[in-house]
Amino acid sequence: MIKHVTFVSRGIPTAGNPLNGIFEFDQAKAIAAYRTDITVSFIALDFNKDSRGRIGLNTYTREGVRVYHLLLPTGVYRRGLPVLKFLLHRVYARVVKDLGTPDVIHSHFYFIGALCETLRRYKVPIVHTEHSSKLNKDLSQISALDQSLARAAYRAGDKIITVSHALQKRLKDNFSADSVIVPNIVDTEAFECEQHEPHEGFRFVSTGRLIAAKGFDKLIDCFASANFDNNVSLSIIGDGAEKANLQQLIESKGVADRVKLLGQLDRKSIAEVYKYADAFVLLSDSETFGVAYIEAMSSGLPVISSRCGGPEDFIDDDCGRLVNADDKAEVVSSLENFASGSLSFDHKAIAATARNKFSPAAVAEKVVDVYCFVSR
Repeated sequence: MIKHVTFVSRGIPTAGNPLNGIFEFDQAKAIAAYRTDITVSFIALDFNKDSRGRIGLNTYTREGVRVYHLLLPTGVYRRGLPVLKFLLHRVYARVVKDLGTPDVIHSHFYFIGALCETLRRYKVPIVHTEHSSKLNKDLSQISALDQSLARAAYRAGDKIITVSHALQKRLKDNFSADSVIVPNIVDTEAFECEQHEPHEGFRFVSTGRLIAAKGFDKLIDCFASANFDNNVSLSIIGDGAEKANLQQLIESKGVADRVKLLGQLDRKSIAEVYKYADAFVLLSDSETFGVAYIEAMSSGLPVISSRCGGPEDFIDDDCGRLVNADDKAEVVSSLENFASGSLSFDHKAIAATARNKFSPAAVAEKVVDVYCFVSR
């Protein structure tokens, strides 16, 4: 019987850094809500230089989860293993003192999983979930350090979870690591398929970090090349290193009146944008899962996605189209077909599919099943 689960995470979401440890904390909250008889504790090892708060160990309860937030904004992360393992021991000892020994330890991301190898001495089963796109590539393209950390994480785990078939295959090919697939959680309550607000024209929307790997330069180029009238627009949500370059590209392509960079938005604001949108598009180079696509689907939006790994698990002709991001003609054709209305989608069915597969309760049930398996 599972009574206590301890997560070990990269950090915890804050107002200043809302994506820090977001996948891990969403899952911890979901399990606490799904099984109120399970105590969920959350160790957040936060070494992000941009993190703010009281330095040292902070303990508090948030949304049903007991949090042990170790804040040391030094930037030291993957290369300080002996120190980090020592700190993890200290925080773990505090969890045990306060709440007792957990039945399961659950780590996320290989560089955190590598630290948890040191907790094996306590004979507590360890479940590890891998999300990292750094490992979703050929072994020759993964640094020696990352290879070493990944192997340590998979040695530590009694059971490995991957978030997509693509990542499952990579871990098997690169590290001979067997895994089960459990997808990430999507906040389907924040992204609901409501009656979309009336508006003129056709509105595409895209969301992601403004980095080269997300393919926003390809998307802007394809949008500018499509045979659209002035009533078709594209809104891009996110921030990042490529923002200035993308704005320059928008202007050079002569589409500044129809393509807008909206900046970083919180979930509530993104959901509001989706209410006025008609379709979602993202041309990533690589995705181990693809939360942004499913948030859009949960809002009832059909999607255009590149064939990049994770999205192939859940995008089919009933909810959108998969394209080759490097095939400009194919991307342009898909954009034109969506905007022209030549393709028909059942928006409520798209949203229902997202809820049934990726809601907090649906994913929590799958994770707890894994816990029960390893603790037998």
